[in-house]
Amino acid sequence: MARTGLPDPTPTLLGEPLSVHVVQPPDSGQIVLVYPPSDLLPESSVTGAGALVSVMPAKIDEGFFQKTLGATSTVRSVDVDGAPGYWIEGSPHELLFEFGDQILPDTFRLATNTLLWQRGDDVYRLEADIDLDTALRIADSVP
Repeated sequence: MARTGLPDPTPTLLGEPLSVHVVQPPDSGQIVLVYPPSDLLPESSVTGAGALVSVMPAKIDEGFFQKTLGATSTVRSVDVDGAPGYWIEGSPHELLFEFGDQILPDTFRLATNTLLWQRGDDVYRLEADIDLDTALRIADSVP
């Protein structure tokens, strides 16, 4: 994680991930943690994972992802430990993020229920087949 200069996104509620990846976009990279299914995290029918947790240097603009939501997806504003966030629920979707002066898509992953929140210049993302209350408990445990 030191390689990217990004904060550690590991939720204490979930502990150590199964694997850690540095992927793009953006060019500077984002950290993606993969968690196996568990009692708290049902197995995703898309990837077989329990959850993905990521952090990237970006900005959230609700208008960007509202345009890419599937017909059965909903989005609502939420508070994540005092930080602005969004809960996206429903069908798979693609998200667009602001990286400096560029607007870039981030790829499909679990992308069903997704919690996004902004902390400073970084966007955190939790994807899992869980409800909002569980997602907020996990997000609140990210240092």
